Amino acid sequence: SRKWHNLGMVLVADGRYAEGVDWLEKVALHEPFNSAAVDDLFRASLKHGDLTRAAHWGEEVRRGEGVSMRYVEMRLAIAEALE
Repeated sequence: SRKWHNLGMVLVADGRYAEGVDWLEKVALHEPFNSAAVDDLFRASLKHGDLTRAAHWGEEVRRGEGVSMRYVEMRLAIAEALE
């Protein structure tokens, strides 16, 4: 899964956002507690204006952790992106 994560990040960095997040989502779905993959997926989605996908992964964090500081920070980042 680390290889999938790295591949996803390289593709996103290379401007191949859709393909990159597909790989990151495979990691996040395969290892739901892989916070690095979820965080990178959230940040890439936010950076590319894909707020629906960012919000989805924020909600996955809430489902897994409850209303944690990580979740609150994700919600704040989405709110700022909407301004």
